[in-house]
Amino acid sequence: MNDIELLKLLIIENRTRIPKKLLPLWEDKRYKFASGGRGSGKSESFAKILLYRANKNKKKILCTREIQNSIKDSVHALLKRLIEELQYSDYVVTDNSIFHRKNGSEFIFKGLWQQDKKQTIKSIDDIDICWVEEAQTVSSSSLNILDPTIRRKGSEVWFSYNRLLHDDPVFVFNNAIPDDKKVNIHSNYYDNEYITDELLDQALRSKKQYEDGLNEDYPHVWLGEPVQFGDQCIIPYSKVMQAVNREIESDGGVVVGADIARFGNDSIVFFKRKGLKIIDYREYHHKSVTDTADLLIDFVGNAKDLILIDDTGVGGGVTDYLKKFGYNAIGINFGGSPKNPDKYNNVISEMWFEFKEMIDLVSIPDISRLKTELSSREWKMDIKQKRCVESKADYKKRGFKSPDFADALLLCFYNRSCSDKPVFFKRIM
Repeated sequence: MNDIELLKLLIIENRTRIPKKLLPLWEDKRYKFASGGRGSGKSESFAKILLYRANKNKKKILCTREIQNSIKDSVHALLKRLIEELQYSDYVVTDNSIFHRKNGSEFIFKGLWQQDKKQTIKSIDDIDICWVEEAQTVSSSSLNILDPTIRRKGSEVWFSYNRLLHDDPVFVFNNAIPDDKKVNIHSNYYDNEYITDELLDQALRSKKQYEDGLNEDYPHVWLGEPVQFGDQCIIPYSKVMQAVNREIESDGGVVVGADIARFGNDSIVFFKRKGLKIIDYREYHHKSVTDTADLLIDFVGNAKDLILIDDTGVGGGVTDYLKKFGYNAIGINFGGSPKNPDKYNNVISEMWFEFKEMIDLVSIPDISRLKTELSSREWKMDIKQKRCVESKADYKKRGFKSPDFADALLLCFYNRSCSDKPVFFKRIM
């Protein structure tokens, strides 16, 4: 056997080579759950199995996640890389799809968010396999719509994820599935015998830092454990869950909070409350200032309703736009002077601690990212004994996304009157 023939043989063998612990993923079960930390090989193993099966027989495969604003957010790039590395000759890769030129297999890429309104998944017929990547971010409502939608005889639903919270909807969903109906594997980097030396070095370095008290992220990032929130967090997770589960009437005036971003990775988030209950929300990405303003106008509806906008950055343009058309819009600078400068060093710190005081009265939606952001932001006392919320940059360094959902919610409940307590507290206490 010459070198070229040996290389081809190795490539063909590598098409089915996955870590030993993940081999049960080849089994025929309706549900497959692969959880764990970075370097476990779960996503690459899912991709390899799907490419192999779709190469042998015609399959319609839906690749999805909660938020997918573009094909860059999907597993398209991973599948494309493996097709090239494993030298599959009959797959055709376009900018937005992948299909098999001979047997008609196809890979479709869609997001799950707001399926109750968009219903784009329901419109896809005869799905054989659905792969949900980053499943820890998927909402309960998305899961409730997705599962019965994948109903072709013999169809399968696969989930790959790294748990974020103790009650991630996918974790709750997993626990409700009988053992005989699923493959359920938790795997980490030390279970992956094919891990690269570079990735293994990163994992071991993070482990050493964790053991030395210099890195708190190792259990979540590398071991797939839920994020642990410490004593320095402003709002306890238990309080957040009570607010999620609280049933109250939507009785009172309407206030809208809007956190604005532009062409980065941050989200544009709107929340609307009526009284003390959140009644609606929206999330957008990569919108211009004028597009954002138009979307906010559509969301608000009534020009007389109070709209509080984060105008720390590009939000100032949105505020001016709404004012021009007669809307009751007010810009809030998070870094500006608080109402009580003896207690807080800026507005955002004041907003957080005011909301902490009222969280026992409010009702908020069950959004995984919102729950994480509300229960993971830390604080400290500065040299002047003022309460200071950690900066957004420091929050991101701890492994979290920009706290856009929390910021919009805090705006929604922020009272601008100069008082130690929110005005409506005085009315109801």
